[in-house]
Amino acid sequence: AKHSSVPPQIPDAPFSLDFRMTRSSIFMGGRYCKYSRHLPQTPWFVQGVRKCITSVEEIIGDRLKEYLKADQVKFLASGREDVDVRMLGEGRPFAFECVNSKKSKFSQTEYQVLEKFINENCEAVQVNSIACVTKADIKRLKEGEDSKRKRYTALCITQNKFNMETLKTLEDMTDMVLKQDTPVRVLHRRSNATREKVIHEMKVEPLSETLFKLSVISGAGAYIKELVHGDFGRTEPCLKSILGQDTDILALDVEEVYLDWPAVAAHHGVGQNGIAAKS
Repeated sequence: AKHSSVPPQIPDAPFSLDFRMTRSSIFMGGRYCKYSRHLPQTPWFVQGVRKCITSVEEIIGDRLKEYLKADQVKFLASGREDVDVRMLGEGRPFAFECVNSKKSKFSQTEYQVLEKFINENCEAVQVNSIACVTKADIKRLKEGEDSKRKRYTALCITQNKFNMETLKTLEDMTDMVLKQDTPVRVLHRRSNATREKVIHEMKVEPLSETLFKLSVISGAGAYIKELVHGDFGRTEPCLKSILGQDTDILALDVEEVYLDWPAVAAHHGVGQNGIAAKS
């Protein structure tokens, strides 16, 4: 066997050592409201062509990355709304994984400064309740996609004058089970299947002989546009079949997403490790 000489030989050439130190990812959670009907949640491409110049993910994420001086931010949300649907109320729960963030502890004042920094970027997207969250919280966020309730308001129109008594029967239909085939408009990104969804409650407010406002509380994953127009018979029952005539939706808003997010404790200067941050 070969052994090194003792004492070792004096090196006759320099050597270099390269290393990189990184931090574990932190997770920032909050809620966002979206006030535009021309803004997708994530970058939107159709056959490789971008359809909108920006997205909710980029509007929030770019500012968050800048403020934290992170290498990368990865977007997570509890469900999504269509590009032409507003997100109102307290907003939709979301989180970002922030990779190698240069900052990981925050006071309540710093959370408020971060919210202001993000909200100054775009009036159409406003955030609230920003806080550090844990991996366990992220799991709860994703599980919420399959269990949370949501409240919607829709502006609906019928082809002909509707019957008031028939319209009011919608309010008697509680915990109505829908059989929804994957909507035609999302078949390009979701497998074709029939899924059971629940409509817990509906309220109606007539606005004219053919216009009415519909308020809906639904279970997770229900497609509200298809609840109204039926999607060529792919959603049953639907308002079209109940009212006995073509019925469509002119505008839709998500009014509330019922999920305790972020956890209340996270709002009070709690750092990623669960220890209260110091100012």
